[in-house]
Amino acid sequence: DIYIPKQRKQHLINSLVIDENTISYLINLPPLHKDPFDRLLICHALQYNLMIVTEDNAILSYPNLFFLCKNNTQLLLFG
Repeated sequence: DIYIPKQRKQHLINSLVIDENTISYLINLPPLHKDPFDRLLICHALQYNLMIVTEDNAILSYPNLFFLCKNNTQLLLFG
């Protein structure tokens, strides 16, 4: 077995594809952040109703997302 697929299976992790639906979210994202990888993460969070765990203020500025972030010693849930 190949290492990454084996680990995904062992830990019950599914891969998310980048498809036309994902790109439709990308087209409609406001230009608040220029990092293309982060923008794809945001699209997947919107597409699949996922939570983002981050301290990145640029990502935290997006509306309609659920976040878990650390504020000093507390974990805060936004959404």
